[in-house]
Amino acid sequence: MNLRRRFFYNNAKMVIIIVLCLLLFIGIFALFFVKILQPAITNYWQTGVMTFEIVSMLDDFDTNQITDDDYLDDVNSELQQKDFHLIIFKNGAAHYGSITESDALLDDSVLEYFENHPGSVVVFKMDNISSVCKSVDVDGDSYAVLAVTDSDTVGVFSSGLLESRELAWVVGAFLTEIVVLVIIAVIVVILFSRINEKNIDIPLRKLSNVAEKISDGDFSTRIEYTGIKEFEEICDATNAMQDKIVANISRMQEYEKSRTEMFAGISHDLKTPLTSVIGYVKGLMDGIANTPEKQKKYYEIIYKKSMTMSLLLDRLLLVTRLEANEDVFNMETVNVKLFFEHCRDDIMDMQDNTDVSFSFECDDDAYICADVIQLSRVFTNIVENSRVHAHADNLAIHMDIKQAEDKLYVSIKDNGAGTPEDEIPHLFEMFYRADKSRTDPGSGIGLAMSKLIVEAHGGTIEARNNGGFEIMIILPIQKGDKNGKNLDS
Repeated sequence: MNLRRRFFYNNAKMVIIIVLCLLLFIGIFALFFVKILQPAITNYWQTGVMTFEIVSMLDDFDTNQITDDDYLDDVNSELQQKDFHLIIFKNGAAHYGSITESDALLDDSVLEYFENHPGSVVVFKMDNISSVCKSVDVDGDSYAVLAVTDSDTVGVFSSGLLESRELAWVVGAFLTEIVVLVIIAVIVVILFSRINEKNIDIPLRKLSNVAEKISDGDFSTRIEYTGIKEFEEICDATNAMQDKIVANISRMQEYEKSRTEMFAGISHDLKTPLTSVIGYVKGLMDGIANTPEKQKKYYEIIYKKSMTMSLLLDRLLLVTRLEANEDVFNMETVNVKLFFEHCRDDIMDMQDNTDVSFSFECDDDAYICADVIQLSRVFTNIVENSRVHAHADNLAIHMDIKQAEDKLYVSIKDNGAGTPEDEIPHLFEMFYRADKSRTDPGSGIGLAMSKLIVEAHGGTIEARNNGGFEIMIILPIQKGDKNGKNLDS
């Protein structure tokens, strides 16, 4: 399972659990509300509305007419429509209304409250009688105006200690359930966070440990991890990166070793003809070559050795520029047949007692895009490589050129002993020399340079043993271009 999907599922689980807990809480509260609280709340609401109306009437009571019996009768009549009746106390004694109810309603605590809170409206219940009271002072006398009923009309305000405890219990239960729900939610969040942290922390720690070892130059530690897909891919990529780094380091070490050997070889290959040139020049200076024939021979040898050194330096310079990705090619469209006829002439001119044969099977209108000079150098290098390393008494080299669709296949094969199989993969590496003892001439850059040139032309090159040593080159061709360069012009 990938990381994104895992996080989605874990968060979904977290939300679902919290929602289920919330629904459970709501269900329990709703059940409790319907079974227990709804009747009480309905009754509380109804009595509350009635109590509010009575309180409003007493609040609007005109205290200036408190001694007017007609006004008091009108107020009492209005209260009776709501199942209440009016009672008034003056200075603690009954002034208006039923004396019996007055005795039941009045006690020391009520009178004390009226004396300490003049002008206030109070709702209270004593025994079976509920009342709404207002205390006022008029002309120095203290009056208590009461709207009295023996029903439960004001029960919401005076339901007694039992209702207060029930309400406190309901509130406490409600708050307790909220606290429990919050605690459950926090625990669930922490639990899933720890699970996610564990799933992520393990591979991250492994990656961190390997990264530290890589920074210290240790590339041998493998990351073994199975779990989240993205982390598996990262761990596999890290392992692959270590393998590539090790391979690159090994290749660089081999490259530096070959480079060192190459410079040693170049030094040797330059020193040998240079020493010869110096010797022949000194012979000319000392008069050893005292005849025109000897002098001509000395000059020819000096020229030949100088050209050998020049060719070696040219190859080294070309390879350096190719490795630096410099544009050293002058590409043009040339006719395939004319190009290889030109190469054949150059190869035939350079060979000493070497049987070089050609077979050519290609359309007359086949063309390639090539740098004529550099691509020609590839084939002369390969032929020269066979001449030097074939170790055949009667060396024969056959070049076979064939066309297949839009590809040109060029095979250069000799009749020598071939090359050890373990050395073939390295033949095109820069500075590689199969002859470690340097008994054969050569700098070790000819085939590497040929590979760079062929690949720059969009082709491929490979070597194999096939009844001798064979190199196969494949190049892309162009059909029907009549504007190809005529190499004979």
